[in-house]
Amino acid sequence: SRLSRDLGNDRPSPHVTIARVKDVVQSDLVAQWRRVEPKWPDVPVERIQLVESKLTPRGPVYSVVASESLRG
Repeated sequence: SRLSRDLGNDRPSPHVTIARVKDVVQSDLVAQWRRVEPKWPDVPVERIQLVESKLTPRGPVYSVVASESLRG
């Protein structure tokens, strides 16, 4: 990430991205939403996928690297 490079760490760092905020308006909305402490509904999960994101000048390109069913 840009911050890693600014701190002198050029090596890629594996991480999980849950969501991205693209502009300041969204950032303000996210901050307001977090203060509300929303109740999360139960969400059934049947499959987990590992998705690779490659950033290009035209935007990110996503591809599924691995996929695993959580059902027996």
